[in-house]
Formats: sequence, C-alpha cells, structure tokens
Amino acid sequence: IAQSAASTAEAERAEISIVETPVEDETKPVQEPGELATDEMAMPTSEATETATEEPAKSEASAAPSAEPETEPSPSLTNSINGMVWSDANADGVKDEDEIGIAGYAVELYRGGEKIDSVVTKENGSYRFAGLTPGEYKVGVQARTLDGTEYLIPIKSIQTGEDNKFDADFTSDEEIAFTGAITMAEDTLTEHMDAGMRSNMEIMPMNATGAYVVTGDTTGTNYGTFNNIQTALNACPRYGYASNPEPCTITVMANDPDTGAGTTGGSANASGEIRNQRITITSGPGGPYTLTRAVGSSPESKENRHFIVTGTAANKSSLTLSNITLSGHGLTSGRKSSGGIQVVDYSSLIINAGTTITKCYQYAGNGMGVYISPGQNSMTMTGGTISNNYTGTSGSAIGNGGGVMLGDFVTGGITITGGNITNNSVGNDGGGVYVGKDTPFKMTGGSITGNTAGNDGGGIFSANSGYRDPANVNSYANLSITGSAVVSGNTSGRTEVPPANASIYTTRATNPFPGTLLNNDNISYRNYCYVTY
Repeated sequence: IAQSAASTAEAERAEISIVETPVEDETKPVQEPGELATDEMAMPTSEATETATEEPAKSEASAAPSAEPETEPSPSLTNSINGMVWSDANADGVKDEDEIGIAGYAVELYRGGEKIDSVVTKENGSYRFAGLTPGEYKVGVQARTLDGTEYLIPIKSIQTGEDNKFDADFTSDEEIAFTGAITMAEDTLTEHMDAGMRSNMEIMPMNATGAYVVTGDTTGTNYGTFNNIQTALNACPRYGYASNPEPCTITVMANDPDTGAGTTGGSANASGEIRNQRITITSGPGGPYTLTRAVGSSPESKENRHFIVTGTAANKSSLTLSNITLSGHGLTSGRKSSGGIQVVDYSSLIINAGTTITKCYQYAGNGMGVYISPGQNSMTMTGGTISNNYTGTSGSAIGNGGGVMLGDFVTGGITITGGNITNNSVGNDGGGVYVGKDTPFKMTGGSITGNTAGNDGGGIFSANSGYRDPANVNSYANLSITGSAVVSGNTSGRTEVPPANASIYTTRATNPFPGTLLNNDNISYRNYCYVTY
C-alpha cells in the first residue's frame, strides 16, 4: 500500500493503491516497522483516530504501513500500549485457538487514578494507546452488553491462565478490571495487555465440560451434567414435586470462578438455592475444587451467598459439604459482600472433612462463613475448616459471628466434633462463633483458635452472658466444651480476669466447659467488678 499525504486536507484526497492483499482481509497479521510479526493480531500504526479527538478518521487502508518512507510519520510504535480484548468462553484466562477478539469494545486508559483516554477495539479485538509520555499508566475494561451479549469483567486472581492481564477491582462501585501498573519511559513499547472477557450465559462454560454431575443417592440415577450450580440444583428432586424426593449428590469436576454466572431461578441473594431438597456437594477426581462467589453487584442490599438453604416443617432441607472449597474474594472492607452459607428455615448444614469455607465477607452482615437463622435449624461440623472470613469493623458495618453465627433460639444448635474455626475476624461480637440466646453449643472435638472480635468473645460469644462476678451459672447453661475440643489463642476488644466462680463451670455435671476460658478472649465475659489502673 502506498500513500502520500502532506496535510490533513491532502490525506483526504490521497489515492490508495492495493498491492497483492485486499485491505479488508484482517485475518492476516500486519507487520509494523521495527516490530516482530505475530500470528495473533494485526495492529494499525496508531489508534489515535479512535480516541475522542477532532482528527478526521482514517480508513484501515490509510493506516497500514507503507513500503516507502512516509512524508510525516504517524505516532511511533514506541511509547505505546497495545493488546486485545477477546471472549474467554471458559473463563480460564487462556486465549484458546477457537476464542475470538471482540470488535467495538471500549478500552480505557488511566493515569494517577483518572481516566485520560478511551478507544474501541478493531474487528479482530485489538487496541492501542500511542504517543504516551513517560509515566505510570493502567488500562481498564468494564462489564458491558455488546451486540446482545453480556460480558463480565476478567478476574485474573482466580485464573490459572496467563494470557489475561486484567483483574477485577472489587473496591470500586463499578464493575471494572485493570491491568497492573505499566511504567512508560522514553521509547517504551508495552504489548499483549490482553483482556479475556467472560460471558454471562445461561449455562456458563468453565474449566471442564460438565462441571456439575448430579446423581441420585438411592437409585444411582444420573440426573444430568451441568455447568451452572443452580441448574444442577434444579435437576435434583424436591418436595412438592415428589412425596419422598431422592437425596442427590452434586459432584464438582472443576473449579468454578464465578458460581453466580448465568444463574436462573433460585434466590437473588445466592448463587445456589436449596429448597425442600437434600443435597450433598463434593469434588470429583483431582479435588477438592473451589467454588468462588463473585462480589455483589450492589452495596449491602444483597448478602450474595454461595448457598441459601430453606425448607418447611413438612419438607425439611439439608446441605452436606465434603471435600469442597467455598471461597469469597478475600475482601476485608468496603460496601459489597461475597460468599458463605445461610440456613434459613427447617434445614440442617453438615460440614465434613476436606471442606473449606474461606475469604467470605459481609458488609454490615452476620455469620460471614455460615449464618444459621433463628428457628428449627441445626449445624454439625465433623471436619473441615472455616477460616479467614471477615465482616465490616466500623460504623454501621459492624457485624457478629466472623466464622459462624447462630441466631437466637436455634433449636438444633451447633455440634462440633472435628474441624477448625480459625483466623476469622468480626467488628463486634463472636470472632469465631456467635451463639444466640438459648441456642445449644456442644463441642467435643476440633478447635476454635486465632479468631478476633472487636468487642466481646474473640473465640465464642454467648448471648446469654452474665456480666458480673461471680458469673451467673445459668447464663452459660447452653454451652458444653468437653473431650479433645480446643478453644485458645483468640482475641477480644478487652481481656478480662475469669470470674471468681470459674471452677463451677469446669466441674458441673451438665454442659461443663473450662471456666478459665471466661476471659472474654476465648469466651465472652465482662467482670464489671474488676478494674485495672
């Protein structure tokens, strides 16, 4: 292609001759001067025409490099950032051969936290920011709907692939993802800042075909293979459709980077709703696999759990977890929420060995890992780990129950025979476990260690607490800690001296526990008769 243009006016009148290859063919790479040819994309000399400027747009032909020296060179390939936006169908961060670029997708350039430029991608998904001055930049992409397809932001932090360079910014009120900081010096060329956009489809392609396999526990019936957790749950029999529905096991065959993507039916507050069903979720060969719950799209209005479990008096529900990881995004502040389980009505939760509930966060919420609502519900923990879950720690965001919260009058209470509740943090009461009024707490094994409460009960908070010396024995009548159970190394907002009658709790016949744990760090207690100067 040959072009001669001395000015903008002359460029508009320039004659363009085509040599050998039609310009409309963008399937072949275009090699820039001084740039190594690649097999992936054809880059124009400059994307300056795609920014919001007054310069007249040039055709694809006029933007192509000339075999002859140009009279006035276009902006240099150096001092530029380029990349591609593509449809990452399986959300793994790897650009597969059958995954194509997205045309017309807006890409934004930021400096010092402010957006300074924006371009849209070419037909093959490529983009470029050229003529940049030295400094530090970031490139951003936002979730948007384009040509009827809803694209979700990339989440590099939970992907195994290296092609996607963008990671979600969960501190922003917008659904946006950024590259890492890009430092531009003189004559700097930064390439392959590629964004793999996820697709919000009814059935979300993931890291393996058929990520959720549903099998009947009694008959062995294969109810199907699905790539969406709620679709898999919908395939399981439930009360109301059968008089005695078969319990089901959902076997997870791959990591799911966003358990809420493509969810249809169920609850608006969770990626999966178990209603009038008896469900076991476990990992297949190669597990345990991780189900990651995305950050909620709106501040504090949705708890945004992994699962909500609910039943009726006649049709009770249950959820059993074995050899599976439920992960939030590890937030420790902000106005959004991510992950965990809520047991609502006439339901039970069983946590077995190999299960991990971690990195869940609730803004102004309760029970970051698990919340057992008041009523005829129960929780049993035989193994596994509930760790590193958080709630807000200041102002109206203060919550209760960093690892587990049991509401008042939970008839089945909680029974712990194994497993660990550790390193959870809460702004108010119950860093490890919050136990509501008259809710039974029985622990014969496992451990509650390293948890933190901003106020009372670093390890365990009992809402029946009697803050006086000697303590009211009846105030802790619902607590029992025996056998090999360990409660230690927890931290509260104020350490107390155990009450004068601490030994009574150790020796009592019904529901004993070590009275020395009543130091507020391990079990909630305030001795208002004891003052330290």
